[in-house]
Amino acid sequence: MKVIDFGVAKAMNDDLILENSMPFDSQPIVVSPQRHALDQAILDLPPPGLLANFRWQFNESSRKLLHLRLLIALTSMLCVLLTLKIVGMVFAGTTFNEFLLRMSTAVVLVGVGAVLYQTPQASIRKLRVLESVGAFAVVVDVVWVLVAETRGAIATGGLESLPATFITISFAVSIFIAIYGMFIPSDWRRTAIITCSFALIPAITVIVLRLFNPSLQHLEGFPGFTAPVLTMVMAIAATQATRVVNQMRLEVETAKLYGQYQLLEKIGQGGRGTVYKAKHRLLKRPAAIKLIRSEIASESTAIASFEHEVQLYAQLTHWNSVQIYDYGQTDNGDFYYVMEYLEGETLLERIRRLGKLTNEETVNFIGQVCDGLQEAHLKGMVHRDIKPENIFLANNMGQPNVVKILDFGLAALKSETDRLHMVSGSPSYMSPEQINAKTLDERSDIYALGCVIYECLSGQCLFIGDSINDLFAQHLHQEPSLEGLPESARAFRDIIFECIEKDPRSRFMNVATLKQMLRSCV
Repeated sequence: MKVIDFGVAKAMNDDLILENSMPFDSQPIVVSPQRHALDQAILDLPPPGLLANFRWQFNESSRKLLHLRLLIALTSMLCVLLTLKIVGMVFAGTTFNEFLLRMSTAVVLVGVGAVLYQTPQASIRKLRVLESVGAFAVVVDVVWVLVAETRGAIATGGLESLPATFITISFAVSIFIAIYGMFIPSDWRRTAIITCSFALIPAITVIVLRLFNPSLQHLEGFPGFTAPVLTMVMAIAATQATRVVNQMRLEVETAKLYGQYQLLEKIGQGGRGTVYKAKHRLLKRPAAIKLIRSEIASESTAIASFEHEVQLYAQLTHWNSVQIYDYGQTDNGDFYYVMEYLEGETLLERIRRLGKLTNEETVNFIGQVCDGLQEAHLKGMVHRDIKPENIFLANNMGQPNVVKILDFGLAALKSETDRLHMVSGSPSYMSPEQINAKTLDERSDIYALGCVIYECLSGQCLFIGDSINDLFAQHLHQEPSLEGLPESARAFRDIIFECIEKDPRSRFMNVATLKQMLRSCV
């Protein structure tokens, strides 16, 4: 059995959001996405000024962790750096002026630490910039020390000491790599790039020095083999440690409690939220939690849309609608709602798995969709995004193939005229009035159902185009041939044609009538 994100069914595909609020006939939308993505594309075209700019970043707890760890890492690096400089001045004969010059790196690290201390609410981007400045300062210091020591050895004739110096510097670099891997929270790929680059800096610097200094070209053990291997091993170890730590943090994150519910695993993610499998702490009842993180919740339109969706869901009690258990906000600002947990597959997945459905299966599934939509329509709602992906075939309390209507994220009440005039929906299933941002009612959903009926019986979309413009033009002006219908499904032709009439007044007036007509086909 497959569990999907039924709170945001489009979570399995990237949302397509276009900044345009004009009807298709008035102002063409020039977009040419990949053909394979058209069937699953989501249009959400609000009036100017209402488009939410969703930004996926670390959540607040991760930002605070990065801030704290940067302070710790900078302090550790500063201590190691000062120790090495003092040891060099005492035992290696470094002059006081050279000591002061080489302390410039320490000054940079102190400056970065001061900025961190003064800006506890610094954004993720600013923290990453400060992290890069600190790392770059250390790299420059390593290169500077290598160049200075090499020049000094050449000037004094002490070339034999360079291999030992190189090993010492490589050891110091390994310490810096270890500090970075232990303290800086990041994904393993980023850590691998940074630490491996850092590990190669000493060897690359020495190779460049040998190219431009003939006296070094016959010097053995410089850079040698041991020191570069040491630093690379440390880089690999740091990368592996980061991967393990991130996995542990993820497990801790998903074990958070939302109200009386404990998160177990992520089962879906989309542009507007993330869905987790969860269980009630006391009842042990499985559930699904859809949440919108605090960093996205800062967008007022995102919260309004989230609350609107859960409020519509909460009004629906029909067997074929997803049931809502709870709604709330956590202490760290995450908004969430809890709904029933479903096992099964979407109608889209069923069609792709079987190729097409039988007449009896089609009548059964679409009939259940009509039952669920009837309650929504009677309560003044228009779904606006009916498609196979938003029809879930659940195994509910031992009963297979129970239809659940998903994703009321684009739904609107008839009284919400501003929302109904947004150009929203999936291009392959949008009614002409939906495309032209005209007043919508339940007949817009019936149009989409006509497209779904054809797809169930033929295994292919009713409207297929190479661009959204092409699809819109077909919806507005072209009558499909239905040539993909098998001979055994010819009885559905008139029903499909009546569903997809360009003029909504010529369609079935309600889903109850549509269901009754479907029954006559089997």
